[in-house]
Amino acid sequence: MTTPPTVPAVDVSDLPEKAVRLAGEILQASRDRETSAERKRSAMMARMMNDAAGKKFTIAMADQVLRMRTAKRAARRMDSLITEYGIPKYFAATAAEVSPAGPVISM
Repeated sequence: MTTPPTVPAVDVSDLPEKAVRLAGEILQASRDRETSAERKRSAMMARMMNDAAGKKFTIAMADQVLRMRTAKRAARRMDSLITEYGIPKYFAATAAEVSPAGPVISM
């Protein structure tokens, strides 16, 4: 019977610090390559995550409005969601950035 080879002891005590440092380098490399459109989308997502009512609106819109087969029904439901939840804060900020009507919407 052969004896299994011995595995040398490996010091793993510094692995957490190395992992955190590597994650930071990966994140920085990703940010360095991020386009303007990606930065805007990330900022909008961050605003949405801090807007509880906006998250509820978005979930309701995705669950209800986007599944409707007719534009007329979707428009009516969207109107009722806006009445119920208001225009999400994160959406108003985005509309102000991309729409000529943005300053009116974000008031």
